[in-house]
Amino acid sequence: MNKRKVFLIPDTGEKIGFGHFFRLFALAQKLQEDFKIHFILNEGNAFLESQLKNERFNFIVDKIEDFSKKLTKEIVILDGYKFSIEFHKTLKSGGNKVVQIDDFHHQSYYVDLIVNHAINVNPADYRIPLFTCLKIGPEYRLLRPEFENSFDRNPVEKLSRLFISFGGSDNQNLTELLTRSAVESGRFDQINVLISNNYKHESVLHRIKEENKTVSVHKNLNAADLRKLICSCEIACVPASTLSYECVQCRTGIVLFKTQENQEILFDGMIGENLAITPKTDLTEENLIHFYAALEIETINENIRNQARWFREEQDALRASIQQLENEFHYTLREAQSDDAMQYFEWVNDPDVRAFSLNTSDIVLKDHIKWFNQKIVDGNTIMLVMENDTEPVGQIRFEVIDGKAFINYSIDSAYRGQGLGTMIIKKGSEYLATNFPQIQVMVGIVKRKNLAGIKALNRNTMLITSSDKDVLTFTKTSGA
Repeated sequence: MNKRKVFLIPDTGEKIGFGHFFRLFALAQKLQEDFKIHFILNEGNAFLESQLKNERFNFIVDKIEDFSKKLTKEIVILDGYKFSIEFHKTLKSGGNKVVQIDDFHHQSYYVDLIVNHAINVNPADYRIPLFTCLKIGPEYRLLRPEFENSFDRNPVEKLSRLFISFGGSDNQNLTELLTRSAVESGRFDQINVLISNNYKHESVLHRIKEENKTVSVHKNLNAADLRKLICSCEIACVPASTLSYECVQCRTGIVLFKTQENQEILFDGMIGENLAITPKTDLTEENLIHFYAALEIETINENIRNQARWFREEQDALRASIQQLENEFHYTLREAQSDDAMQYFEWVNDPDVRAFSLNTSDIVLKDHIKWFNQKIVDGNTIMLVMENDTEPVGQIRFEVIDGKAFINYSIDSAYRGQGLGTMIIKKGSEYLATNFPQIQVMVGIVKRKNLAGIKALNRNTMLITSSDKDVLTFTKTSGA
């Protein structure tokens, strides 16, 4: 079977580090069974290229803006902050499915899917069009396979081993400050410091190591060795990045730091849910010495218990979402035509459709034909048929009232149970965004007992805005 290509484009560089690359690298490892992996690097880097070669991933080095114009009907996954809404629209204009890995919501987006693995993300903070779906929360965490399963740690009895790492470049040089403070505190028997090639103060660290037998300096560890090192430590000082989630999977006590503006959401979520602690004073050597000395074992154990509550085992939720995007290529929408009347009549009188309709009465053919002929020419009604090749599989209708598009959809009984309800709403909302950009609000009204309908609306990031005994109302507002 021919696998579809997936193009992964990370934002990397000396200042920004390699975090975006390694998130996509972790995702690629999950997807490689189903897709052909192709990385696009904006500039050459021997270390990153060696990582890709070791995994046998395809890659090219090219100007991302130029290469993106060559892509048509592909899945493109972005991770970084330089990808503007104009760049998104360029990719979408080629018929591509676009995914943005995000942790910042600092801009407007025009993509099919946004993934943010932080805790307590508010969907309302995102400025997105009607068709964009949000996948948010730690169940969508992007971790390398070595960190997918959590470490079974017994309650901590002593804080004797410390792990310190601040990513690729550590422009604030917190690594040195936290290492010196840990040494001076006298609290730890082992202080394990991890750095990369981009760290500019390596010689200073080695002097500290030479003067203090408790300090070990590690460099460019692979994922398996990194997990082993973190799991050997009771506590870790790390930034609010993917590295902090890797520490969670090791069930290690975490001292968390916000070193970049984009880390704010993940930082606030982990601190707010007591998965980690953070110093509450200025980061001076004296203050950090006192902080280390005052660390309480019970606080660390409470953090670890909370980590286990929030981070259940990986269920491949993101992989399923990417597969759903691939499935969308096999289905198309077209406008309903007059000779669809009998197909609509068959769909509307399906027993399950009638049971879940707000009006459960059977529809008489004469009345249906009259209704259909009126609706198909009504300027406030948008009627679309979804097809697999040329086979009709369902319909979606939007009734536009006071500028809001009210959803009605149904899937042919032969095609149910395949996620097509979610898909037809997504494709329909993209049709609205493309052809009726003035429509900014989409509304779905569904019976409480219609679990499939509720799931489809939820998966399209529609939020419950009102409810009564029998009916839920879902709404989504465009912010792009």
